[in-house]
Amino acid sequence: MRKSLKRFTALVLSSVMIFSIIGCASKETGGKAQEETTEAPTKPLIKSENVQVTDEIEENIELVEKLIKKLAKYREKVVDWTDEHDKPEGINDILEVVEDIDEHSEKISEIIDELDELPRKAESELVIATYDAAKEYAKEILVIFKEFSHILSYTVEMVDEIESINKPETTDQVKYFDRLYGEYYELSETLATLNPPSCLAHEANLIIDAVNQYTSLIYGYYFTYKNEDAVRLTACNYLKELVDDDLDVCIDNYVDKMTRQVEHLEKLADEQLALLEEELLDNCSSIINEGIVNNYTYILDGTNVEVSCIFEDSLYPALYNHMDSLVTLELNSPINDADVMVSVELQGFTQKYEQKYTITSEMLMLDIKPTLTIDAVDLNSEQDLQLVVSITDNDTGKVYFKETNSIKVHSLYDWPRYDKFRNDTLYTILAWLEPESDEIKELTRNAALLIDEIDISEFLNDELIVGYQPSQTDLVNEYGKKEAFEMEKRIVMEQVIAIQLAMAKMGVKYNMSPFTLSTSSDVVQRVTLPTETLSSKSGICIDLSVVVASALQSIDMRPMIVLTPGHARVAVEIFDTGHYFMIEATNITEEIPDRQSEYDDFLEYMTPAKWKQLVQQEGTYIIDCSMSSAFGYTPLDLNN
Repeated sequence: MRKSLKRFTALVLSSVMIFSIIGCASKETGGKAQEETTEAPTKPLIKSENVQVTDEIEENIELVEKLIKKLAKYREKVVDWTDEHDKPEGINDILEVVEDIDEHSEKISEIIDELDELPRKAESELVIATYDAAKEYAKEILVIFKEFSHILSYTVEMVDEIESINKPETTDQVKYFDRLYGEYYELSETLATLNPPSCLAHEANLIIDAVNQYTSLIYGYYFTYKNEDAVRLTACNYLKELVDDDLDVCIDNYVDKMTRQVEHLEKLADEQLALLEEELLDNCSSIINEGIVNNYTYILDGTNVEVSCIFEDSLYPALYNHMDSLVTLELNSPINDADVMVSVELQGFTQKYEQKYTITSEMLMLDIKPTLTIDAVDLNSEQDLQLVVSITDNDTGKVYFKETNSIKVHSLYDWPRYDKFRNDTLYTILAWLEPESDEIKELTRNAALLIDEIDISEFLNDELIVGYQPSQTDLVNEYGKKEAFEMEKRIVMEQVIAIQLAMAKMGVKYNMSPFTLSTSSDVVQRVTLPTETLSSKSGICIDLSVVVASALQSIDMRPMIVLTPGHARVAVEIFDTGHYFMIEATNITEEIPDRQSEYDDFLEYMTPAKWKQLVQQEGTYIIDCSMSSAFGYTPLDLNN
């Protein structure tokens, strides 16, 4: 995590250097920098009309010309602070840059106020248009400066907060992770209060999500060392690699979008605004010297929206809730604003997303994930569906953009082995957990009815499934640590047996079809949601394990899914002890066991030594189900 955050700081600084280079390119003459400078487009002005130039008009036009020349210096700089500063080498240098930009912004605002005071009563509409064009020019430069300032100041704030994390100075692992958890919890709370620029809000929120995931992981490590828990340690180590990779991706995406926004603003200054500047200065000279007023390209061209559209070419329905977006759009209207309707639909899978937006010269970045349709196509098998994206002018009906692309939609039951970058994705099994579904609630209700018949623990009666009750503290205080542990084992054991028996009495059978963790296929296995497993009354080992894990989650117990070559089982912690039962979910029987030996086949207490031996075996994965909400994995619900 610390390595990723240090890398974030370095990337931010390197991106700011890009800003400096942009400024230098507009200033240097000759050499490589000059070659890389984008030339402003030239377009002949359309001669419009002669005008009677009064003394007042001449005086006003001379003022406009003077102000435009002032503004031209700001446009040429954009954020060309290289006159006063070396390339930034640290956060303090960036803060100085932000201060300079804000000072320039104040001066530009003063120029806008001067342009506002110009009289709008003149004989020629195009003279008035010249005043308005000058104001528009000034406003666009101000927008660029303010956007740069917001991007830099927010990024510096975020990096500063991240860099404030203090590594606890202790060799005690329990104290270390306890203190570190407090640091990261406070960090996530603080980051949530910052105000990101709209163009980077999505990426900023993803970084916050990654920090929250890391905070949850630290919490898991705390309990790992507190209880000397080899099972949770294995689960945490597996997730840590994924969290680190996810944070790297989030940082890359943030820096990439930040850089693209900067490039867009630089292009706006060097192209559209350069052309408007040229036309304004030509017009001022033409009015004073020739009495001729010319029209402006941005008025003649009207409105045009520039669009970039990025989308995934395939998706797994079960993981749709976890996706950041289905489509990413980047929109801008170089000079004139446009009111548009953005429409996105994956036909047969989502409802049509329709939302109105006002598109300005600022880059608008939209990450869109339409709501699922309750009339979804049959998702039992893989199929190609059509993604339709359109952007239409609300006033004129002009279609700025429309594309239809084919997306491969996998089966609802496909559980991916790897993502498109060949990163391990076994942890995505968390998306199949349904602790709140009606079917799982029915299962736990049926299990409660069996409690009195099982009668292993004196604490469970009255047809109740209570999870970890009574509290561990109360048991230890009353019976002592050793006896309390045996009672805790019986409390957990009785509820697990009740769930297994309830499944059997509901008619659920084990389907002996093979389960594989083969690395030779992009799709590791078909897995049914617990809702369907219980309704179809059949499932292979992974299906039944997900049902049992969901039921345990629903009563606030801590299950983990244990994956070994060719098999899936469930571990459940015995209160907060770091000790676990291994549950063989496939061994379903309707008979209530009378002796320990009769339920050993599906419920085994494994000693810490035995767990250590298991987790060291190649191909063993342990997925902590308590991480499902922290990592944003929720089951797909096509009924609502």
